[in-house]
Amino acid sequence: MLIGDNYVFVELQKTGSTHIKQQLQALLGGRSEGKHNKPSDELLGPGRVIIGSVRDPWSWYLSLWSYGCQRRGSLYTRLVDPQNWQHSQPLLQARQREHGDLRLDQLTPQRAHDVWYADTGSAEGFREWLRAVCLPEMRTTVQSGFEASGLGRWGCGMMSYRYLKLFTHGVTTLAQEVDSAEGLRLWTQRHFRPAHMVRLHALAEDLITTVQALGGSLTPAQCEALRQARPTNRSSRPHPFGHYYDAQALDDVARREWLLIERHGFQRPSLG
Repeated sequence: MLIGDNYVFVELQKTGSTHIKQQLQALLGGRSEGKHNKPSDELLGPGRVIIGSVRDPWSWYLSLWSYGCQRRGSLYTRLVDPQNWQHSQPLLQARQREHGDLRLDQLTPQRAHDVWYADTGSAEGFREWLRAVCLPEMRTTVQSGFEASGLGRWGCGMMSYRYLKLFTHGVTTLAQEVDSAEGLRLWTQRHFRPAHMVRLHALAEDLITTVQALGGSLTPAQCEALRQARPTNRSSRPHPFGHYYDAQALDDVARREWLLIERHGFQRPSLG
């Protein structure tokens, strides 16, 4: 989180937030406080608006997986810890008995350690990991609070949960307040707190628009510098995007993150 005189930047994980913070601090000033936390009502007070960050969900999941291949991140820790599988494994077994569509030997914490996160060059490892984290039966394993939020009722994925948890007052009452997908759209619109969003694929232009909306004065040279600056702290992978995704994996993400895709106009990537 970055706190300025008239704004608070709230950062969603794996959305170029380190780079965005650096640019905002250079242009508008501000102090850093924590990282992926959300501001209190007292901190916002009168006159401060929230700036958020987001990226298309297909690249978000790939970046999150790449980070886990470095043995880092809360999701990596959860997936390799057998204790976090205690609720999900009976659900996976019940699904397999009913539908027969799972490979249970590929859904274990040992598999996560030995295969899913073993090689940043492995398309198979990524796709297997992605299928697992998109399974409804895995919600309690991949993210604390996800199942209780009720978001899974509308087919939403882990990214949508983190997004709504961070950018609204919270999702603890959502299950009682929303009774349809359309209701979820309206609830999100009503409770969404950021006044400005910086999208990773349009980072420079969104930053320019945001800084100017907050009263910052940018010269043509500063605008050009923002356009030329390269994001920092990027996940490292030996292959391009198309190596990791196939059509099924693209579909899995599209189904789970429909809310974010709709809200921010993200386009399904091409594999051609």
